[in-house]
Amino acid sequence: MVRYSLDPENPTKSCKSRGSNLRVHFKNTRETAQAIKGMHIRKATKYLKDVTLKKQCVPFRRYNGGVGRCAQAKQWGWTQGRWPKKSAEFLLHMLKNAESNAELKGLDVDSLVIEHIQVNKAPKMRRRTYRAHGRINPYMSSPCHIEMILTEKEQIVPKPEEEVAQKKKVGSSLTKRVLHHLLGACRRREMAARQTEGVAVMTILGHLWNIHEKKKNELFLSNLDIYCEFENLGLVSPRAAREVCLGCSVGIRCLWIKLKSS
Repeated sequence: MVRYSLDPENPTKSCKSRGSNLRVHFKNTRETAQAIKGMHIRKATKYLKDVTLKKQCVPFRRYNGGVGRCAQAKQWGWTQGRWPKKSAEFLLHMLKNAESNAELKGLDVDSLVIEHIQVNKAPKMRRRTYRAHGRINPYMSSPCHIEMILTEKEQIVPKPEEEVAQKKKVGSSLTKRVLHHLLGACRRREMAARQTEGVAVMTILGHLWNIHEKKKNELFLSNLDIYCEFENLGLVSPRAAREVCLGCSVGIRCLWIKLKSS
């Protein structure tokens, strides 16, 4: 049995085709094989037929020395391309052979994909050409070996319509406008909380002023007394009370000024 360079992952769902010492140029065949690698069998067949009719070109990416530029190579993201007719015909025969092998194994031909394709150099065949002055030059041919493995592509099961509709509804609701409104609501809520906390601080400052009025002999209250009053009243968070007591708030500074001026 002929050995392939790659073993398919699922042999029961794969078919093979191979050709040895084929009288077709190695470089042209290699570029053509790379173009159809990973294609669906129907798409690859149509593409190779278009190459023979010069409707589509084969991009030459590796063996491209002296290869002219071609407008049809734009669809491949390349500039150099040719139409190797003989290589396309050989690959068409091999695809037909692989299709027959797939039918023999009972595979679904319409779902076959070219998973692996490889072109190797074969021993060159020697001929001669006669030149002037009695000289003889070699006239070599460059045959090749071709192997390919086609695998059934797993059919993707579509998701239920309900899940798709639900997903679309969620996606449509999260628009930029909705996100903008949500962000604005969060900012307004934060500002309202700060305003409420500021009112509470001013209430406490007024309460402390009343305490100071009762204690005429004291010039001002200590930070500890103020912090205790804040905690006892419970009008603001401990963090806000601590900040006010440390002199971070403008209101407490105003209170100190009033206390000193009294």
